[in-house]
Amino acid sequence: MRSFARALGSRTRLRAIGELSETTELDVSELSRRLNVSQPLMSWHLRRLRRAGLVRARREGRHVRYALDLATLRKRQETLAELIQTFLSQNHSIHSNRNRSTVKETSNVVGG
Repeated sequence: MRSFARALGSRTRLRAIGELSETTELDVSELSRRLNVSQPLMSWHLRRLRRAGLVRARREGRHVRYALDLATLRKRQETLAELIQTFLSQNHSIHSNRNRSTVKETSNVVGG
């Protein structure tokens, strides 16, 4: 669970997942080109995604092709929904607290 959550904690990894969701397989050079990141950095992100079980790798000659591990994603769908719900509720709380502070500050300025 922890490696899964950490794997989703990077904008680059989320973008890589997005790219992989639109095709069957991509190699690291194609992913790095599409995301405009260096190949070594893309390889590092792909290792993190592999450790979390989100992508699988297949060697093809000198190249390694990456694809989403759909079986793992299906299993983790509930976990992902919980993470999103937690994020949204925390985000809502932050906005509610900001709005309350703004209302209080405004009423103090207006004389209320």
